[in-house]
Amino acid sequence: MSLSTSTEFPEGYGNFKLISNDGVAFHFPKFLLSYQSPVFEGMFAACSPNAASSNVLQLTEDSDTLDCFLRYLDPKKKFVPPAINL
Repeated sequence: MSLSTSTEFPEGYGNFKLISNDGVAFHFPKFLLSYQSPVFEGMFAACSPNAASSNVLQLTEDSDTLDCFLRYLDPKKKFVPPAINL
């Protein structure tokens, strides 16, 4: 699968790459993921800092979900909650 890059979180926006299950790469500051999320903080602490894959994470979530999640974490981005159909 070829990757596309998020327009909201392009290469250079951050030093950590999250890849959605539909092939979209999101670049996000590693320190901000760690600061905002105890899950990421623990994951980064458990990983070897010298591992080649330590700055890339393939996720099972789709690009819409990741975009919403990262906007929520990033104080510079506008977070718009998704519409929920009941």
